[in-house]
Amino acid sequence: MAPPPRMEPAATHAGTGSTRASFASPRSGCCERPLRRALLLVALLAALVPARGAPQPYDPRYRWHTLDTPHFRVHFHQGEEALAQDVARAAERAHAALTPLLGYEPRRTEVVLSDDADDANGSATPLPYDTVRLYAVPPSSFSELNDYRDWLDALVFHEYVHILHLDRIGGFPALFNRVFGKLLVPNGLVPPWMVEGLAVLHESNGDPETGRNASALHAMYARSLALEPPGFPPLDDASNPLLEWPVGTAPYLLGGRFMAYLQARYGDGAIAGYVGRQGAQLWPYAPSWVGRRFFGGRTFAQLWAEYADAERRRAEEVVAAVRARPVTRPRRLTTRGGRAENPRWSPDGTFLAYWRRPLDGRPALYRVSPDGRDLGAVTTVDANGTLTLRSPDQAIAAIGEVHREYRVYDDLHRVDLRTGRRTRLTRGERATDPDLAPGGAFLAYVQRTGPGALALVRRPLDAAGRLGAREVLFSRRGAEVYQPRVSPDGRRIAFELQEEGRRDLALWEDGRVTRITDDGALDTSPAWTPDGRHLLFASDRGGLYNLYAWEAATGDVAQVTNVETGALQPDVSPDGRTIAFLLYSRAGYDVATIPFAPEGWLEPLPAEPRPATAAARPEPVEGRAAPDAAGSLATSNPTATSVPASPGKEAAHPERSDSASAEARSRGTTPTSTPTPIPTPTPTATATATATSTPTSTSTSTATATPTATPTATPTPTATPTATPTATSTPTATSTPTPTPTATATPTSTSTSTATPTSTSTATSTATPVPESPEKEAAHPERSDSASAEERSRGTTATPTANPVPESPGKEAAHPEPVPSDLPSRRYRALDTLGPTYWLPFLAADAAGTVFGATTGGADVLRRHAWAAQAFWSTQTQEPGYAVAYQGGWSWPRLDLSSSRFVGDSPDPGDRLLSVWTLADAGATFTFTRLSRALALRLGWSGTRYDTLEGEPGPDPRLPFPFEDGFLSDVSLLLSYSDARRFVRSISPEEGRSAAVSLSYAGSGTGSDYDLARVRGSVGQYLRVPGLGRTVLALRASGGLARGTLGGREPYELGGVPQPSLLSVALGSGMPPDALRGYDVGTFEGTGFVLANAELRFPLGAPELGRTTWPLFLRRLHGAVFADLGETFDRPGEPILAGNPLDAGALRLGLGAELRLELVLGYYIRTDLRLGLARAMGAPFDGWRAADEAIAPDEVYPYVVLGASF
Repeated sequence: MAPPPRMEPAATHAGTGSTRASFASPRSGCCERPLRRALLLVALLAALVPARGAPQPYDPRYRWHTLDTPHFRVHFHQGEEALAQDVARAAERAHAALTPLLGYEPRRTEVVLSDDADDANGSATPLPYDTVRLYAVPPSSFSELNDYRDWLDALVFHEYVHILHLDRIGGFPALFNRVFGKLLVPNGLVPPWMVEGLAVLHESNGDPETGRNASALHAMYARSLALEPPGFPPLDDASNPLLEWPVGTAPYLLGGRFMAYLQARYGDGAIAGYVGRQGAQLWPYAPSWVGRRFFGGRTFAQLWAEYADAERRRAEEVVAAVRARPVTRPRRLTTRGGRAENPRWSPDGTFLAYWRRPLDGRPALYRVSPDGRDLGAVTTVDANGTLTLRSPDQAIAAIGEVHREYRVYDDLHRVDLRTGRRTRLTRGERATDPDLAPGGAFLAYVQRTGPGALALVRRPLDAAGRLGAREVLFSRRGAEVYQPRVSPDGRRIAFELQEEGRRDLALWEDGRVTRITDDGALDTSPAWTPDGRHLLFASDRGGLYNLYAWEAATGDVAQVTNVETGALQPDVSPDGRTIAFLLYSRAGYDVATIPFAPEGWLEPLPAEPRPATAAARPEPVEGRAAPDAAGSLATSNPTATSVPASPGKEAAHPERSDSASAEARSRGTTPTSTPTPIPTPTPTATATATATSTPTSTSTSTATATPTATPTATPTPTATPTATPTATSTPTATSTPTPTPTATATPTSTSTSTATPTSTSTATSTATPVPESPEKEAAHPERSDSASAEERSRGTTATPTANPVPESPGKEAAHPEPVPSDLPSRRYRALDTLGPTYWLPFLAADAAGTVFGATTGGADVLRRHAWAAQAFWSTQTQEPGYAVAYQGGWSWPRLDLSSSRFVGDSPDPGDRLLSVWTLADAGATFTFTRLSRALALRLGWSGTRYDTLEGEPGPDPRLPFPFEDGFLSDVSLLLSYSDARRFVRSISPEEGRSAAVSLSYAGSGTGSDYDLARVRGSVGQYLRVPGLGRTVLALRASGGLARGTLGGREPYELGGVPQPSLLSVALGSGMPPDALRGYDVGTFEGTGFVLANAELRFPLGAPELGRTTWPLFLRRLHGAVFADLGETFDRPGEPILAGNPLDAGALRLGLGAELRLELVLGYYIRTDLRLGLARAMGAPFDGWRAADEAIAPDEVYPYVVLGASF
């Protein structure tokens, strides 16, 4: 899964680079050499590189423990004890299965499990050491990750593939890393489709029926890309960030399917060989050259063209099969595409409300009329957006937002649809998927009750919209619930149930839960008709998502739509005459409608049986990796059931072939009139919404199993077309989640036992919301390390009966290994990973001449501590020097501390050599973060000693401001804020603002020998120009004042065009924004400055030009015309530097234009190459006089800058 940052606010921060003489900024009195500072910054960044964008990723209130296995260290916080045990076993299974496939075995991998987000995801990095980070939450109903047997296994396998891929390093890079530490990672510098594609290929552990390569959603995306204009993305587009849907999903979609194509054609051995050779390249940006040796002498460009042609052929076959029956022609109400979810009818039927994340605007709740009129956005919703309508004027929506600064949780809000005003109903409850009972009597929703645990919850709702006591209706370890919908009579609740490796629809009624579908398809998004006679839902049976209807009286199922792309998330109008749903196209998801006409519904496709329990999701403990006699984890043997394809199904869907993609498999269901009962807890109402309880579960079950021999089959385990697709039918294999690793592309199917359990149970269970405060959190102490995993659920605690029923013989055969005991845990030790991870020699210069030295650094895996250090020697002065820096993420506020000593020169014109010793530069940063805005306040103190080196002359008394040796004690404050936003199609931030204020003071009150004060501020505003597409007016104003000077050094300079460092470009931190273009660097200086910048930015085109996998890509062209107006001035009583006070007549104007080439460098770094012409216009308020004697108003300056503007 993507390694995105842990928190992704929409705010876009303007650059705040280091002090430069070419633009206005407070001049430091400590004469530090930029190279030394840059080296220290590089050292600290190298230690923190995996945490880019997340310098303090985890809540300091978490208390961490560690599980040790032969190949992993699993770090987890309180409340995750049971899930951490599962992660440890899943990780060892992944190691056993994947290391033979990829031909590499790393030493040890750090795994961090955190329950601080409500979106399923994870990340992996080999730097500075192999690290996997996992969120302890299952995927949502509509996630592209929803096709899984076990979500935890899929997550662990996917991320561990990244480790085995990226950490495979050979040749010169391996030799370099052996000497200097792990710094060169050639496999990390390949196109993202290659990185994510390999992980998608293996995330299902060889099971061809699950994972994203088997997902009908991914198949739908690929089909639309293949058949709809402008055609399938060429390789250069796919290797770089897309501007069109499916944007961020593209590397997983295209990479996974392309890798499956290569696997089917050349085998796993070829892919593993390529990965090994690519990891040995000193120049990693030529993957095609490396791959030719392993892929039949063909370049990736040639292979991609053949793969794209196979995708087109397969898509045409699928569409032809769809057209063999009447095709549904919906009425499309919206056309913006992007991501849309959860269309809901208003109670009066006058509009549909839905959530959308468009490519060109804010994510929000939107409304559309039944005739397709856009009623606009209601309120911005950055995350989640599931909703239910209480009235035409009010909705209840689940909205994701930052909780306690470090977590992102979903909570329920009451939304006024007229004004957009939001009123919070829950806080930290992690509630999603709300639905109201008719009349608003109660609210049903899903609550994340703990790590990996989901519960179906009901709460009464009073007339004022306040929620009452919470009642857990259904919650069980290993079962995930989604999308509850209350029946019109209020007595039944339909919902999605993911359990035992499949997704079915279930019905809660009077404390009893029964399955109403029971098959191998993904049945999702139930919706009742107003009369309660039918339950509509979306299903991927037949390999395509369509709408189906279950008749409550008979249990019969009918197919409602027959579309060529996909139909999902239905909702029926209040009058029962219209069905609204999501319709997919290449542009993304849109809202569409069809009449509610049962007479036109189709017979459902032939059924494929549900996967056998033993071959689907394993029991929580049995069948997972167990300790062997020596105490190490072992992996169970694989079993798989081969299910022959139905001839009728094959005839209806000729795309089922050896090369068939995911959409080709028939995952149908048989109409059933007898729902399957499910053991369910007895609901118990809690007294208050935050009451705690101890769930108690008592169950008895019996299971019988009859082993069924099936013929050995070798199906092609790929969800994408092979090189030579045919229409030949082949069996489909259903594997257990733990197959034996093999280096071949075709797993072997063997016989397996099929268990049909019959069970009844009663339980009392309540769930507790996330604690509101540290005091409440203290009420939930960590569970004992020795507690049994079977006694702990993912989020609840269970008490087994005194006489548990023994395992049946069938299960014993399927799970031959003994039940493992819990792995022991210990307290987390930061020192395990805090040591130096690299070192580098360097050659630089100080004020005297050449210096040489070395730099190193490290950080612990939780980012609680990060450090960097340098030691160097000045060859001219024979003086030692050092620099050390520390950042602490173990507290709020975040702490930083640094110290350094080096040789500098005096700030006065005497230029004598000084020992510049910063004893300490300490700061505390307070952050106040939301998804759409960020506020940070840093309070700091710095103490620096300046001493003339022995043999150097003393201060020159003839100078007007001679610099004396002394101690500078400086206190500072820095405040920054941003809510600026940019979107996928933006060329610049388009809305919002950014602001920054800095103050510093040194004087007798701080113990300083120098008397200095500085204040500086800036504010920027971004405005979209109506009617002009992506055109933006960017405005910025800044200014500064200074008191005192060090040796007559000017506090501020202005003039010139900023030239950002390559480091700032690589980090995406932009550039210092104080630019007065058209004038020479340092033209103006003074103890104060004012500056205004205005830019009109407009798009020119999107050529998207590249060459196959070359690491340079021209994404877009845009232009800007600008005006800069500013000047420095002298404050009364301060040194005369500018020669003028603050006066409008002294303001200088610069005009110009820029052509901006939006480039992607190395597949990941997006920046602008700015080609500009600037003209110095002089003083517009004083007769347009020249800026100075050396500049005439008509001079034009060309310039080239790599980096974004403000």
